Amino acid sequence: HTDIVVVTYGTLRNDVDLLSKVRFDQFVADEASMLKSVTAAQTKAAVKIASKIPRRLAISATPMQNRLDEYFSVLSVI
Repeated sequence: HTDIVVVTYGTLRNDVDLLSKVRFDQFVADEASMLKSVTAAQTKAAVKIASKIPRRLAISATPMQNRLDEYFSVLSVI
C-alpha cells in the first residue's frame, strides 16, 4: 500500500510503462508549465498516466506564454 508517489518529470517520462500499471486516485502536476509542449515525451507520459485517473490537478507559478497550444497541452493532461 502506498499513500503518495512523488516523481520528477524525467522519471515520469522514463518509467511511464511502470507507472501506468499503478492505480492512482489522484494526479497532481506541479510546475505544470513543464507540460506546455504537447509533443514532448514528458507530456505524452503524463497524458498516458493521468488519463486513467479521475482526479487531476495542474499547478504552476510559471506564467504561460499565452499561446493557445501551451494551454491545450496542459489541459490535455488534466
